[in-house]
Amino acid sequence: LYVYECQWDKNHSPCGMHIEGDQASVTDHLARFHGFTGGEGDTTCLWDGCTSKKRTAMKGTSIARHLVTHIGYKIKCTACNVDYARED
Repeated sequence: LYVYECQWDKNHSPCGMHIEGDQASVTDHLARFHGFTGGEGDTTCLWDGCTSKKRTAMKGTSIARHLVTHIGYKIKCTACNVDYARED
């Protein structure tokens, strides 16, 4: 089990809670503790230090996938032994 510190920064103070790094856990954490439900509209990544060019024009449905890249969660492919951010 790997846990990571949440850096979602809504009021100039990162969350700091520890969360599992997979996309489902990140989605659940955002909904429960930050009131973020995603949706199809554009949203802003509030992860402390995010420098993505798409930071302010991200689809709400993509934010959890994006946050997994901040966390550094990796899945090792059993076929090629390479680390990836997503299972697919």
